[in-house]
Amino acid sequence: MSSIAALSPTDFTPRRPLRSIVQIRRDGHESELPKDRQSNNLTGTGCDSSKGIKVTLSDQEKRGLLSFIGYGSPSAPLWFIGAEEGLGGKMLGDEERKNLRARGAWNEVMDLCAAHLTLTESGAKIDIREKRKGSIAVWLWMSRIARAFEGSRDWNEKERAREYVQTRLGRLNETKSPTTFLTELSPVPEKKTGEPKWLVELRSGDESHKLLAQREARIRELLHSHGPKLVVCYGLRKKQEFARLLNVDSWIEVAKGVLKAPDKNVFLLPFFGQAQISEALVSRLVSLPSFHVGP
Repeated sequence: MSSIAALSPTDFTPRRPLRSIVQIRRDGHESELPKDRQSNNLTGTGCDSSKGIKVTLSDQEKRGLLSFIGYGSPSAPLWFIGAEEGLGGKMLGDEERKNLRARGAWNEVMDLCAAHLTLTESGAKIDIREKRKGSIAVWLWMSRIARAFEGSRDWNEKERAREYVQTRLGRLNETKSPTTFLTELSPVPEKKTGEPKWLVELRSGDESHKLLAQREARIRELLHSHGPKLVVCYGLRKKQEFARLLNVDSWIEVAKGVLKAPDKNVFLLPFFGQAQISEALVSRLVSLPSFHVGP
Protein backbone atom coordinates (compact mmCIF):
# COMPACT_ATOMS: atom_id res chain seq x y z
CA MET A 1 0.00 0.00 0.00
CA SER A 2 1.41 3.40 -0.90
CA SER A 3 0.86 6.69 0.85
CA ILE A 4 -0.07 9.90 -0.90
CA ALA A 5 3.50 11.12 -0.42
CA ALA A 6 4.90 8.05 -2.17
CA LEU A 7 3.31 8.96 -5.47
CA SER A 8 5.68 10.22 -8.13
CA PRO A 9 5.42 13.89 -9.16
CA THR A 10 4.63 12.62 -12.66
CA ASP A 11 1.31 11.31 -11.28
CA PHE A 12 0.11 14.90 -11.05
CA THR A 13 -0.74 17.33 -13.81
CA PRO A 14 2.32 19.49 -14.65
CA ARG A 15 1.86 23.16 -13.92
CA ARG A 16 3.83 26.31 -13.30
CA PRO A 17 4.32 27.48 -9.69
CA LEU A 18 1.33 29.28 -8.19
CA ARG A 19 3.06 31.17 -5.39
CA SER A 20 2.86 34.38 -7.44
CA ILE A 21 -0.90 33.95 -7.73
CA VAL A 22 -1.89 33.11 -4.16
CA GLN A 23 -0.15 33.67 -0.85
CA ILE A 24 -0.67 31.25 2.06
CA ARG A 25 -0.96 33.14 5.34
CA ARG A 26 -0.81 31.03 8.49
CA ASP A 27 -2.16 33.79 10.75
CA GLY A 28 -5.62 33.75 9.19
CA HIS A 29 -5.46 37.42 8.15
CA GLU A 30 -6.24 38.76 4.70
CA SER A 31 -3.48 39.90 2.35
CA GLU A 32 -3.57 42.01 -0.78
CA LEU A 33 -3.73 39.96 -3.95
CA PRO A 34 -0.83 40.27 -6.41
CA LYS A 35 -1.34 42.65 -9.30
CA ASP A 36 -1.44 39.83 -11.85
CA ARG A 37 -4.77 38.79 -10.27
CA GLN A 38 -6.32 42.24 -10.66
CA SER A 39 -7.01 42.31 -14.39
CA ASN A 40 -10.46 42.43 -15.96
CA ASN A 41 -10.62 39.03 -17.64
CA LEU A 42 -13.41 37.41 -15.64
CA THR A 43 -16.90 37.98 -16.93
CA GLY A 44 -20.40 37.79 -15.55
CA THR A 45 -22.05 37.87 -12.15
CA GLY A 46 -23.59 35.14 -10.07
CA CYS A 47 -27.36 34.90 -9.98
CA ASP A 48 -29.32 33.72 -6.95
CA SER A 49 -31.94 31.44 -8.51
CA SER A 50 -34.12 31.51 -5.41
CA LYS A 51 -34.50 35.30 -5.36
CA GLY A 52 -33.72 36.27 -8.93
CA ILE A 53 -31.08 38.81 -7.84
CA LYS A 54 -27.56 39.18 -9.12
CA VAL A 55 -24.47 38.86 -6.98
CA THR A 56 -21.95 41.36 -8.29
CA LEU A 57 -18.32 40.62 -7.48
CA SER A 58 -15.18 42.51 -8.39
CA ASP A 59 -12.61 40.71 -10.54
CA GLN A 60 -10.34 40.49 -7.50
CA GLU A 61 -13.12 38.91 -5.42
CA LYS A 62 -13.86 36.39 -8.17
CA ARG A 63 -10.22 35.39 -8.36
CA GLY A 64 -10.03 35.07 -4.59
CA LEU A 65 -13.14 32.89 -4.53
CA LEU A 66 -11.93 30.59 -7.30
CA SER A 67 -8.46 30.23 -5.76
CA PHE A 68 -9.52 29.34 -2.22
CA ILE A 69 -8.16 25.92 -1.18
CA GLY A 70 -9.39 25.11 2.31
CA TYR A 71 -9.27 25.37 6.10
CA GLY A 72 -6.49 24.33 8.44
CA SER A 73 -2.93 23.25 7.77
CA PRO A 74 -2.12 21.34 4.56
CA SER A 75 0.59 19.58 6.59
CA ALA A 76 -2.09 17.92 8.75
CA PRO A 77 -2.09 14.09 8.61
CA LEU A 78 -5.86 13.85 8.03
CA TRP A 79 -7.48 15.50 5.00
CA PHE A 80 -11.22 15.78 4.34
CA ILE A 81 -12.34 16.47 0.78
CA GLY A 82 -15.98 17.34 0.02
CA ALA A 83 -17.86 18.34 -3.11
CA GLU A 84 -18.30 22.10 -2.71
CA GLU A 85 -18.38 24.93 -0.22
CA GLY A 86 -21.66 25.52 1.61
CA LEU A 87 -23.29 28.89 2.23
CA GLY A 88 -24.50 28.26 5.76
CA GLY A 89 -27.93 28.46 7.34
CA LYS A 90 -30.65 31.10 7.40
CA MET A 91 -29.49 34.48 6.14
CA LEU A 92 -31.16 37.87 6.14
CA GLY A 93 -31.41 40.40 3.33
CA ASP A 94 -28.10 40.87 1.57
CA GLU A 95 -26.13 38.50 3.82
CA GLU A 96 -25.71 35.94 1.05
CA ARG A 97 -24.17 38.49 -1.27
CA LYS A 98 -22.01 40.05 1.44
CA ASN A 99 -20.77 36.65 2.54
CA LEU A 100 -19.82 35.74 -1.00
CA ARG A 101 -17.82 38.96 -1.29
CA ALA A 102 -16.17 38.20 2.05
CA ARG A 103 -15.13 34.79 0.76
CA GLY A 104 -13.56 36.52 -2.23
CA ALA A 105 -11.17 38.30 0.16
CA TRP A 106 -9.99 35.10 1.84
CA ASN A 107 -6.46 33.77 1.48
CA GLU A 108 -5.64 30.47 -0.19
CA VAL A 109 -5.73 28.70 3.18
CA MET A 110 -7.72 29.96 6.18
CA ASP A 111 -8.30 29.09 9.80
CA LEU A 112 -11.87 27.72 9.99
CA CYS A 113 -12.81 29.96 12.92
CA ALA A 114 -11.14 33.13 11.57
CA ALA A 115 -12.71 32.63 8.15
CA HIS A 116 -16.24 32.31 9.48
CA LEU A 117 -15.87 35.37 11.67
CA THR A 118 -15.85 37.34 8.40
CA LEU A 119 -19.32 35.97 7.58
CA THR A 120 -22.73 36.76 9.06
CA GLU A 121 -25.87 34.70 9.60
CA SER A 122 -29.19 36.06 10.87
CA GLY A 123 -27.55 39.39 11.60
CA ALA A 124 -24.64 38.06 13.67
CA LYS A 125 -21.07 37.05 12.94
CA ILE A 126 -20.60 33.29 12.59
CA ASP A 127 -18.52 32.34 15.62
CA ILE A 128 -18.02 28.59 15.61
CA ARG A 129 -16.48 28.76 19.09
CA GLU A 130 -19.98 29.33 20.47
CA LYS A 131 -23.08 27.17 20.33
CA ARG A 132 -25.31 28.42 17.55
CA LYS A 133 -28.49 27.57 15.74
CA GLY A 134 -28.29 25.82 12.43
CA SER A 135 -26.80 22.54 11.29
CA ILE A 136 -23.14 21.73 11.80
CA ALA A 137 -23.66 18.05 11.00
CA VAL A 138 -20.85 17.92 8.42
CA TRP A 139 -18.33 19.34 10.89
CA LEU A 140 -19.56 17.02 13.66
CA TRP A 141 -18.97 13.93 11.52
CA MET A 142 -15.52 15.21 10.59
CA SER A 143 -14.76 15.75 14.26
CA ARG A 144 -15.89 12.24 15.20
CA ILE A 145 -13.62 10.76 12.55
CA ALA A 146 -10.73 13.03 13.54
CA ARG A 147 -11.06 12.07 17.20
CA ALA A 148 -11.06 8.37 16.27
CA PHE A 149 -7.99 9.02 14.12
CA GLU A 150 -6.29 10.58 17.15
CA GLY A 151 -7.11 7.49 19.21
CA SER A 152 -10.08 8.68 21.29
CA ARG A 153 -12.24 5.73 22.32
CA ASP A 154 -15.26 7.97 22.86
CA TRP A 155 -15.03 9.34 19.32
CA ASN A 156 -18.82 9.05 18.87
CA GLU A 157 -19.61 11.29 21.87
CA LYS A 158 -21.56 14.21 20.38
CA GLU A 159 -20.56 16.85 22.94
CA ARG A 160 -16.89 15.97 22.58
CA ALA A 161 -17.28 16.23 18.81
CA ARG A 162 -18.94 19.63 19.24
CA GLU A 163 -16.02 20.79 21.40
CA TYR A 164 -13.64 19.61 18.70
CA VAL A 165 -15.48 21.75 16.14
CA GLN A 166 -15.26 24.75 18.45
CA THR A 167 -11.58 24.39 19.28
CA ARG A 168 -9.62 22.21 16.84
CA LEU A 169 -11.26 21.39 13.51
CA GLY A 170 -9.57 23.09 10.56
CA ARG A 171 -7.38 25.32 12.71
CA LEU A 172 -4.11 26.96 11.70
CA ASN A 173 -2.94 28.19 15.09
CA GLU A 174 -3.44 25.18 17.34
CA THR A 175 -1.31 24.73 20.43
CA LYS A 176 -1.21 21.04 19.52
CA SER A 177 0.04 19.81 16.16
CA PRO A 178 -2.79 20.22 13.63
CA THR A 179 -4.69 17.07 12.75
CA THR A 180 -7.16 18.18 10.07
CA PHE A 181 -7.24 19.98 6.74
CA LEU A 182 -10.58 20.61 5.01
CA THR A 183 -10.94 21.19 1.29
CA GLU A 184 -13.51 20.75 -1.50
CA LEU A 185 -13.61 19.78 -5.15
CA SER A 186 -15.20 23.17 -5.88
CA PRO A 187 -14.51 26.48 -4.09
CA VAL A 188 -17.81 27.92 -5.29
CA PRO A 189 -20.50 27.72 -2.62
CA GLU A 190 -23.91 26.41 -3.59
CA LYS A 191 -27.36 26.78 -2.06
CA LYS A 192 -27.75 23.04 -1.51
CA THR A 193 -25.91 19.92 -2.60
CA GLY A 194 -27.34 18.62 -5.88
CA GLU A 195 -29.12 21.82 -6.90
CA PRO A 196 -28.20 23.54 -10.19
CA LYS A 197 -25.27 25.95 -9.98
CA TRP A 198 -26.42 29.44 -9.06
CA LEU A 199 -23.07 30.94 -9.92
CA VAL A 200 -22.86 29.61 -13.46
CA GLU A 201 -21.48 32.82 -14.94
CA LEU A 202 -18.80 33.03 -12.27
CA ARG A 203 -17.50 29.62 -13.30
CA SER A 204 -17.70 30.24 -17.06
CA GLY A 205 -15.13 31.79 -19.36
CA ASP A 206 -11.54 30.97 -20.14
CA GLU A 207 -10.06 32.87 -17.20
CA SER A 208 -12.34 31.13 -14.68
CA HIS A 209 -11.53 27.73 -16.14
CA LYS A 210 -7.82 28.55 -15.97
CA LEU A 211 -8.04 29.55 -12.29
CA LEU A 212 -10.04 26.43 -11.39
CA ALA A 213 -7.50 24.24 -13.20
CA GLN A 214 -4.68 25.97 -11.32
CA ARG A 215 -6.51 25.41 -8.04
CA GLU A 216 -6.87 21.70 -8.79
CA ALA A 217 -3.18 21.45 -9.62
CA ARG A 218 -2.37 23.30 -6.41
CA ILE A 219 -4.33 20.74 -4.35
CA ARG A 220 -2.38 17.94 -6.03
CA GLU A 221 0.87 19.75 -5.24
CA LEU A 222 -0.09 20.10 -1.57
CA LEU A 223 -1.06 16.44 -1.39
CA HIS A 224 2.25 15.38 -2.85
CA SER A 225 4.41 17.74 -0.81
CA HIS A 226 2.73 17.11 2.56
CA GLY A 227 1.67 13.47 2.13
CA PRO A 228 -1.29 13.16 4.52
CA LYS A 229 -1.54 9.78 6.19
CA LEU A 230 -5.27 9.53 5.52
CA VAL A 231 -7.66 11.19 3.05
CA VAL A 232 -11.41 10.94 3.60
CA CYS A 233 -13.65 12.02 0.73
CA TYR A 234 -17.40 12.36 1.24
CA GLY A 235 -20.17 12.49 -1.35
CA LEU A 236 -20.72 9.36 -3.44
CA ARG A 237 -22.18 11.24 -6.39
CA LYS A 238 -18.74 12.77 -6.96
CA LYS A 239 -16.73 9.56 -6.82
CA GLN A 240 -15.40 9.98 -10.36
CA GLU A 241 -14.23 13.52 -9.62
CA PHE A 242 -12.52 12.38 -6.40
CA ALA A 243 -10.83 9.55 -8.32
CA ARG A 244 -9.51 11.95 -10.95
CA LEU A 245 -8.17 14.43 -8.39
CA LEU A 246 -6.46 11.74 -6.30
CA ASN A 247 -5.27 9.50 -9.13
CA VAL A 248 -7.47 6.60 -7.99
CA ASP A 249 -8.05 3.89 -10.61
CA SER A 250 -10.99 2.26 -8.86
CA TRP A 251 -12.94 2.11 -5.60
CA ILE A 252 -13.42 -1.10 -3.65
CA GLU A 253 -15.91 -1.65 -0.81
CA VAL A 254 -13.84 -2.59 2.24
CA ALA A 255 -16.80 -2.46 4.65
CA LYS A 256 -20.51 -1.87 4.14
CA GLY A 257 -20.84 1.69 2.81
CA VAL A 258 -17.08 2.36 2.98
CA LEU A 259 -15.15 2.62 -0.29
CA LYS A 260 -11.36 2.74 -0.52
CA ALA A 261 -8.64 3.13 -3.12
CA PRO A 262 -6.92 -0.25 -3.44
CA ASP A 263 -3.35 1.06 -3.24
CA LYS A 264 -3.46 4.04 -0.84
CA ASN A 265 -5.19 5.30 2.30
CA VAL A 266 -7.93 7.21 0.51
CA PHE A 267 -11.51 6.51 1.63
CA LEU A 268 -14.84 7.53 0.13
CA LEU A 269 -17.96 7.85 2.29
CA PRO A 270 -21.49 9.14 1.77
CA PHE A 271 -22.16 12.85 2.27
CA PHE A 272 -21.82 13.95 5.92
CA GLY A 273 -25.40 15.14 6.25
CA GLN A 274 -29.00 14.73 5.09
CA ALA A 275 -29.14 11.35 6.90
CA GLN A 276 -26.73 9.82 4.38
CA ILE A 277 -24.19 8.71 6.99
CA SER A 278 -24.59 6.96 10.32
CA GLU A 279 -22.66 6.12 13.46
CA ALA A 280 -22.67 2.47 12.40
CA LEU A 281 -21.00 3.32 9.09
CA VAL A 282 -18.34 5.48 10.75
CA SER A 283 -17.77 2.70 13.28
CA ARG A 284 -17.03 0.33 10.40
CA LEU A 285 -14.58 2.88 8.97
CA VAL A 286 -12.67 3.48 12.20
CA SER A 287 -12.51 -0.27 12.90
CA LEU A 288 -10.50 -0.92 9.73
CA PRO A 289 -6.78 -1.62 10.26
CA SER A 290 -5.95 0.73 7.39
CA PHE A 291 -7.68 3.60 9.25
CA HIS A 292 -5.31 3.40 12.21
CA VAL A 293 -2.18 4.96 10.77
CA GLY A 294 -1.87 7.46 13.64
CA PRO A 295 -1.91 11.28 13.65
